[in-house]
Amino acid sequence: MSLDPWGNTFWSLNALYIHDGVSKRPHVALSDTVHASGYFNSFILAERPRLLSKPIDELLVKMRLGRPGSLQSFDAVIGSADGSIPVAFEVARQTDCRFGYTEKQGDGRVLRRFDVRRNRLVLVVEDVITTGQEAVKTIMAIEALGGQVYPMIGTLLSLLSGETLATPVGELPVVALSRTGFDTWSVAECPLCRLGSRAIARPRANWKDLTTSLK
Repeated sequence: MSLDPWGNTFWSLNALYIHDGVSKRPHVALSDTVHASGYFNSFILAERPRLLSKPIDELLVKMRLGRPGSLQSFDAVIGSADGSIPVAFEVARQTDCRFGYTEKQGDGRVLRRFDVRRNRLVLVVEDVITTGQEAVKTIMAIEALGGQVYPMIGTLLSLLSGETLATPVGELPVVALSRTGFDTWSVAECPLCRLGSRAIARPRANWKDLTTSLK
């Protein structure tokens, strides 16, 4: 298992799980149809805000935001619901901007509790980007209200094979603190199931069950 520096930090904080090939250890059921060899639980960091503030600070440095001479000119920071909420809040706090998050509605996402100002730039951030589809749905929700998307996406962890994401506003650079990866498969093609590993659904809620045998 190869970890980059921040991947190693997340691992040491018990916020990152990656299956090591031992059949007795469980893997992750992301949904009824998709399994994964790992999972990033950003709520482990959010439980202790000081743990979250450091990686966000480093991410902003990497994005050249929130510092003298930086590129910052956005009005708000928006994340998708769930794991991205504390990430978006901390980015907004450190950059002194407005904060919000999108929520699911059907197959898409909407800004139900928050608004964006027309023609003002909005920065999209995530805790982890797997396929990028949640970020795309968040971008569509921002555009639907007349906001403009900042030409960069920030995330703590990216599983994308490249460093950009195709979105409704074009290819956007994805700036990630870590690119430590893990694999995903359809249930029918999951090699860990064939190995005899047990799949655990709702990994955040069952985090102890997922990770106890690892340590």
